[in-house]
Amino acid sequence: MDCDRFRFVGAWREVKRYKIIMRASGTNLTWKEGEASIEKIRKNMDKYPEMATFTFYYNTGECIIEVPLYM
Repeated sequence: MDCDRFRFVGAWREVKRYKIIMRASGTNLTWKEGEASIEKIRKNMDKYPEMATFTFYYNTGECIIEVPLYM
């Protein structure tokens, strides 16, 4: 196996942070994103490379998009 083919992530860099709208699920046991927030996430994810990832912080109501920094 040739190790030169692999790229290793050294760290993640935050590229976008924004507020999202949260709503309670039908059973009120979990939280879900509103439809407008889902569309906003999809639109912003299209701007970044395939390896971009997003994370929800439910306690602050934020979504953070990060891209990898390769070694």
